[in-house]
Amino acid sequence: MKFFRTKKSRGDSSTLLRPKRSRLFRAALRKQQRTISQENVRRWSLWAVGYVLLWGAFFGLVIFALFFSSLLRIDQEDIDPLKYVSMDEVNAVIRDELSGKVFGIFPKDTIPVAFLRRHILERKILEVFPVLRSVTVSFAFPEMIILKSEERVPTLMFCSGGPCFLVDERGVAFEGVPNPSAASEPKVLSVIDMSAKPVSQQDPLFSEDFLKVFPVIRQRLLDELGVEVSNIAETPSRLSDELWFRSVDGWKLRMSATVPVEKSMLALRLLFAKTLSEGDLKNLDYIDLRTENRIFYAMKGDEQKEHETTSDDESENESSDASQEKGK
Repeated sequence: MKFFRTKKSRGDSSTLLRPKRSRLFRAALRKQQRTISQENVRRWSLWAVGYVLLWGAFFGLVIFALFFSSLLRIDQEDIDPLKYVSMDEVNAVIRDELSGKVFGIFPKDTIPVAFLRRHILERKILEVFPVLRSVTVSFAFPEMIILKSEERVPTLMFCSGGPCFLVDERGVAFEGVPNPSAASEPKVLSVIDMSAKPVSQQDPLFSEDFLKVFPVIRQRLLDELGVEVSNIAETPSRLSDELWFRSVDGWKLRMSATVPVEKSMLALRLLFAKTLSEGDLKNLDYIDLRTENRIFYAMKGDEQKEHETTSDDESENESSDASQEKGK
């Protein structure tokens, strides 16, 4: 019967040895697994270090080649021909801006660094040479910097109650002077604004007619009529489209850009031919051409007189010109 069944003693060899073998086996297995995992970790650590060293060496070589090697150093300049700025001066500004190092580490004269700083170089050139309207810097691999620019055309020198500015062909004022080495270039006309209003360097100061007529009128007066006027003229206001010249003989010539320049030249030619003699010019005070088809003039100490230009005068003058051409 189950009740009288004897209980096995703890000293039974089959009962005692089995658990001991099981614990030893599991401990050895765990020890083996730990050894394998440690070896794997050590192996992967060595691979990781090797990869880091290889990639580090690669990037180090790339950085050295880009920023420190002489392979990408800028040694040549390609600059568009300039009329009012010396090429040597522009080259000197470029070389000065490319000298030195960024953060005391990276040379400025390598193409990668110069490319990142190209806008700084463009602003520097525009600051040094205001006669340049725009500047674009680009690069040609592996050692050339390319500079393309647009020059202003100095048309007038304008003074209004303060410092004088050059005015370009669009009527915008800027600081600077034309290239003094361009001796063959005629001096620009200087205009003094008697209203002494401040000068804006952003908006056009004069109308298109003003810029079209007056910068060249001095030469036309000399070539066509033999009238030599001063290089300095006055205007009551930059918005009046008027300019007052003074001849070398001392009399004044008042002109308006709203009157067609051909009519002004014709009226002046007729006045000299029919009304004023060479002796009268010595006593002449002024000639006013600001009204179309009419001329007002005055002698020194005399009242103002008026001379009207008619179509008959114009046709007569045209016929005389035609006859002169046929005689030639």
